[in-house]
Amino acid sequence: MLKDDILNNLKFMYEMLYERDDTVSISFEMPTYEEHVNFVINHPYEAWYIIYDDDTPVGNIYLAKDDSWGQFIKKEHIGKGYGPESIKQLMKLHPRKYYYANVNPNNEHAIYNLKKKYKGELIQETYRVECDKVLNQE
Repeated sequence: MLKDDILNNLKFMYEMLYERDDTVSISFEMPTYEEHVNFVINHPYEAWYIIYDDDTPVGNIYLAKDDSWGQFIKKEHIGKGYGPESIKQLMKLHPRKYYYANVNPNNEHAIYNLKKKYKGELIQETYRVECDKVLNQE
């Protein structure tokens, strides 16, 4: 179940950040708690929800203004159906023709679901380019 309850779950959401690794995030630096709170209060998303199992928070999902979604399920709850169910709920609450997912190329679980379960189509690859490496070329 999705609840618009992010401000009541600041600590839970901050603790989830500790579970991020190089298979989940493309670029991520752990914020201070104060930075985290400021980001959540001023978030850039159209919608952001906590994913619950009864009264227990198990993850979060957001819809960005560019129609992309992101979600994070706590490790001990992965594979229990919360991801697919929360995506369906998000899509029912915020209907669009298309949604987009930006995924770390090392996140095999997410890529499998996007390709096989959701029949997603790969539409781009994104590269990070370091300014100094370009400017210092001969």
